[in-house]
Amino acid sequence: MITEEKENSALSLPCLRGQVGDWIYYVTLMQYGEISSRFKLAEEIHKNKTLNELLQRALTTRSSEIGEYVLNQKQHFFNAIIAGIYEGEPRWIDIDLKGVNENQIHGDPQLVKDAIGILELNGLEKIFAIDGQHRVEGIKYALENCAKKTSQHYSEEGVVIFVAHSGTKPGLERTRRLFSTLNRYAKPVKLGEIIALDEDDSIAVLTRRLLYHDPHLDMKNAIAASKTKNLTVSDKTSLTSIQALYEFIERVLLGGKGWKRKQIHDFKLLRRPNEELDVLYLEISDIISLLVTSFDELKTYFGGGEPLDASPYRGGPSGGSLVFRPVGLSVLGECLSYCKLAKLPLNDSIKSLSTVDRKLDQAPWAGLLFDAVNQRMRRVTKADLKCASLGWLHMAGLLKKQDFQNLVDAYADAHEIDQNAAKRLISKLTKK
Repeated sequence: MITEEKENSALSLPCLRGQVGDWIYYVTLMQYGEISSRFKLAEEIHKNKTLNELLQRALTTRSSEIGEYVLNQKQHFFNAIIAGIYEGEPRWIDIDLKGVNENQIHGDPQLVKDAIGILELNGLEKIFAIDGQHRVEGIKYALENCAKKTSQHYSEEGVVIFVAHSGTKPGLERTRRLFSTLNRYAKPVKLGEIIALDEDDSIAVLTRRLLYHDPHLDMKNAIAASKTKNLTVSDKTSLTSIQALYEFIERVLLGGKGWKRKQIHDFKLLRRPNEELDVLYLEISDIISLLVTSFDELKTYFGGGEPLDASPYRGGPSGGSLVFRPVGLSVLGECLSYCKLAKLPLNDSIKSLSTVDRKLDQAPWAGLLFDAVNQRMRRVTKADLKCASLGWLHMAGLLKKQDFQNLVDAYADAHEIDQNAAKRLISKLTKK
C-alpha cells in the first residue's frame, strides 16, 4: 500500500520515449497508488489562474462514478492519462540492449534502442493531468473507499504519458495548446457504438440479445443499423432503428420503474447480474410478442416471413402507422411506462392501446407528430411527445382521472393554445 511518506520518494518507471511534432513524450506504467499520491489538481500545483481554468476540468460526480467502476467492475480498463510534469529532476536512463542481436530487430534497430529506457523521478516533481483528470480523481476515490481485501487496486497499473511542462509564458501557451487540441479532437462514444459493443450498459446488452434471440426481431432487416435514431427515406424493410429500439427498452423497463434520469444513468454504468438480465429480457421479449399479436400492422409485417416489407406502413398520404416511425416507438414506450407505473396489466393495456387509430394523418398525430400537408414527420419536442403519449392513453381508456389535467396542460403546451381550446380538442379524440 502506498503511504503518505512514500509520496515524495524517488521512483523508477519503465518507459518508452517518443516524438511527434516538437513534443518529446514518455509513455510509462504507474501503479494506481503512485498515481493517487503523486498527481495534484492544477490549482494545488500552480497559482496561475489562466492555467487552472484551462487545464482543470470541473470535477463532477463522474469522478465517483469512475471510482465505483474500478471497485465494482472486475474487468476495468482506462485510456492513457496525459500528464504535465515540471520541477524536480526527471531523468531518462537508457537500457543497454547490447545483448540483443540487431538482426533480430525488424525495422530500424536504432529506433528501438533509443526508445526503451527508464524514467526516474526524484519525488519533487509536480504532476497534473492535462487529459484524464476525472480518471485520476476516480482512482483516488477508489483507493480511498476500497476495503483491505481489495487493496490490489493499489498495485494495478495505468498508462501515463508524460510531456514536459514549463511555467514560463511560452511554456504555458504550449501546454494550453496541447490541452485544447486533445479536447478539440476527442469525440464522445456514439450511441450506436455503445449498443454494439458495451458490455456494462445492461440496456445495450438486452438490445443485442433481442436481435439475436427474439423470434421477431432476429428476422433479417427487422431492425436497421442506422447511425441515427431516424430511418433513411429509402428504408422500406425495417420496423425501426436500433437506437429507437434501445430507447424503447430503456423507457419501458427503467422508466416503468418510475426512475429519474440519474437513476437510469447509474443503472447503465455497471452490468447487472446475469440472473437479473434474464428476467429483464423475458419481460421485454414478452412485451414485444404482445405488441405483435395485438397490433394488426405488426402481425402482418412479421407474419409474412422474409423478406420483410414495411412500405405499406411508412409513407404515403396517410403517413403510415405510428409504430413504424422511431418517434412512434418513443410514444409507445411512454405509454407502456405509464401503464407499468399505474400497475395496469400490460396484456390488457396493450390490447386497449391497439384499439386506437394509428394512422398518422388522424388525430391526435396529425399536426403534432405528422405534417399531413407536406406528408412528412415533424420535428418533435418533449412537449409533443408528452402530448402524444397522454393522448393515446386517454383514447385507449387507460389515463387515470387524476392525470387528465396533465393531458390538458400537455395539449395546451404542444399546440400553443389555451386550456379551454385544449379541452375542446381532447373531447374530439375517439378510438378507431
